[in-house]
Order: sequence, then C-alpha cells, then structure tokens
Amino acid sequence: MSNTAASVRDTGVKKVKELADKYKGDWVISSFIPKVVEIYNTDKQGYNYRMTCLYSLQQIIPYLSKDQVNSSVVPIFVKAMKDPIPNVRFTVAKILKTIKSQLDPSIVSSTIVPGLKEMTSDSDRDVQYYATVALTD
Repeated sequence: MSNTAASVRDTGVKKVKELADKYKGDWVISSFIPKVVEIYNTDKQGYNYRMTCLYSLQQIIPYLSKDQVNSSVVPIFVKAMKDPIPNVRFTVAKILKTIKSQLDPSIVSSTIVPGLKEMTSDSDRDVQYYATVALTD
C-alpha cells in the first residue's frame, strides 16, 4: 500500500520548482514565500505541513538572491531547528546540509552552524545524527 498523501506532497514540491522556473524570483518573493510562511506558522497544522514547507523552500532558493534567502528563507529554517517535532528538526538539518553552499557564508557561520551544533545535543538521536552530518563539509 502506498502513501498517497506523501506522494501528493512530493509532487507538489516538484511543481514548486516548475512554477518558480516559469515565474521567477519576483513571484517567489511576492506570492509563494508569504503563503509558505503563513502555512508554516499555522498552529493547527500537522508537522507534515511544516516539512513540506521546508522542502518547498529548498526548491526555490536558486531563484532568489542571497539577500532574499537571508531575509525570507533562513528565518524559517532557524525556526524549524527549534520545532517541537523531531521529524521537522532532522528534516531541516538534512536540507541545510544540501543548501549550505548556496547560503551567505556569514549567515552560515553566525546562525546556521550554531543552531546545528545545538541540535547535536538534541534529545532525539536522529536529530543528533543529521545535525552532525550537516556540520560536515
């Protein structure tokens, strides 16, 4: 039996990249990111919504300037590093591992690395593991 909800989420994340490719950075900043932030910050949503938001943000980073990423995307990743659900925390660690090179080095050293180091002492072993992996180059 397949997980159709997960399949729909994965397809949606892939479509985000196609939309960003078609409509470019202005659309991403003006329309997409505000909606993602709204969904991410909705208290009544399940953690899968937050994880899908994180994966969607990962897809649109190439369409944004470093300043736009710093101001619009990094704050959500920082918030995710302190999420109450371990799956969200290790998801953001996995994403940060893959996108660190696309981020402003000063933001990585001042914000991302300290957050990941803190996560290496997390109560969840998976979070510890992925945070440790994310810290390696």
